[in-house]
Amino acid sequence: MFIEVFKSDNLVNKYHFGALNRLESTLNHETGQSSIYKYSGLGNRTGQVIGDLDLNPMKKIDAVLDLTRGYNNLLQRTEDGTNATSFTYDFWVLSASNDQGNHNYLMDELGSPIRLVDGTGSELDVFGYDEFGAQFGTTFSTKQPFGFTGYANCEISGLALSPSRAYSPELGRFTSQDTHWNPNNMMYGDRNTFSDLPTPLRGIAPDPLALGQSSNLYSYTMSNPVNNVDLNGEFLITLTKATLIIVGAVTVVGGGVTAYDRGSTAWEETECWRTTTSSSVGGFVEGGTQAGLGALTQAVLPRWTPLSTRVGLGAGLQGLYNPLGVTFGYGTERGFDWLLGVERDMEARNEEFKMDIATSMVSGLILGGLSPIVPIPNPAEQLILALVLEGLLEIGAHNAGKKIEDGVEWLINWLEEVLCNTKFEEITTCP
Repeated sequence: MFIEVFKSDNLVNKYHFGALNRLESTLNHETGQSSIYKYSGLGNRTGQVIGDLDLNPMKKIDAVLDLTRGYNNLLQRTEDGTNATSFTYDFWVLSASNDQGNHNYLMDELGSPIRLVDGTGSELDVFGYDEFGAQFGTTFSTKQPFGFTGYANCEISGLALSPSRAYSPELGRFTSQDTHWNPNNMMYGDRNTFSDLPTPLRGIAPDPLALGQSSNLYSYTMSNPVNNVDLNGEFLITLTKATLIIVGAVTVVGGGVTAYDRGSTAWEETECWRTTTSSSVGGFVEGGTQAGLGALTQAVLPRWTPLSTRVGLGAGLQGLYNPLGVTFGYGTERGFDWLLGVERDMEARNEEFKMDIATSMVSGLILGGLSPIVPIPNPAEQLILALVLEGLLEIGAHNAGKKIEDGVEWLINWLEEVLCNTKFEEITTCP
């Protein structure tokens, strides 16, 4: 199949797509150049041959790819067998090195390079993009292969080449159909694509993302490039969609777990429904604050954020969120105590509050660091499972603190009985 692009009745580009839906060659009549693209037996684009309009070769570019990654996988690029440039990655490309020296990339949240700097931090190039990736304010003093969302730049075709197909930033759409979607997955999705649905519902409930993408096989991220990104040219990853739903679910789960713990403990100690209610409501506020803020932190971080960063932020921030939740829960409990007329031994309760602050901080540091590495592929499930796990271990830490506190209290009571012939009694009452 051939596609011709005209401007003011003048032929500008001519694209040839093969039987496998791949861009095979490009003719650029403005520059008088051509490009023939090379593919491996696995369908990966491994280079191109640049020539004139009669396809006479002038330059050969070869690429070495990391086949363990579906995108962001260019390891080395050579021109005519020389001038090899090697690339280093975290999730996005970090740096490039060749005989001329080294330079480093600064990337945005979509994986598009926005700055190119040398080893001293001096700026070499600046890159700007609109929502769909059309470049503006870009300098080209250094030749480098990456463009919008990490796609390969092709100056001859004017297209951005994803691993699967070519994308036109000017049109805001792909130039060929998305072959990933077919009658078997266009309604319910599949296990390979990003989905907002939990895994047990996949294949059973219609998937809105699958329906949206399969309804137009040329569109880029369902025409929503601000909230979505398509890294491989096959299916999108949503950046913000369902974040509030996920955070809300985790907040309810975390609050419910802590409410049950606080309420059951209060009932065992007092058998008073007013004290139990007050403690349960305070526990819900405590656990909901801890889990909700932790979930929000993980949800707003892009999925490609380095694991070390997620672990560090998770541990540090959750270590702050947990004591904050304990404080909010304590304040709520005191308010409901006043509302329901509950009388407590405030000296004992305040000592418990101090112990809760300490244990929650420790559990937050531990669990906040562990939650990002829970090996669950679906981000919604990862957040929910990680925060439920955190809630359960929070209960464990709380109960361990209670045991220590009970042991100290027993020791004090015993010493007072032996030395002073008195007995310390807790006076939580139910009017």
